[in-house]
Amino acid sequence: MLAVPEERRVSAPRGLSSLSYLPATAAPIGLTEEGLPVGLQIIGPEGEDPTTIEFARLLAAEIGGFVPPPTYA
Repeated sequence: MLAVPEERRVSAPRGLSSLSYLPATAAPIGLTEEGLPVGLQIIGPEGEDPTTIEFARLLAAEIGGFVPPPTYA
């Protein structure tokens, strides 16, 4: 998993895909310095739900997918 430095963390408005009726998939992309998970929302073109899911699968294959934080219970 990737460690995401503080200066690269971005807080984006939530729900953009639902407002536009576009398919979206959330994918884990790393951990903060504190060990908390960080995710990425993948938004695709209308009707292309399988595309966002496949991209999330490929991304997970490259960076290792979800790894529970050390304090996960």
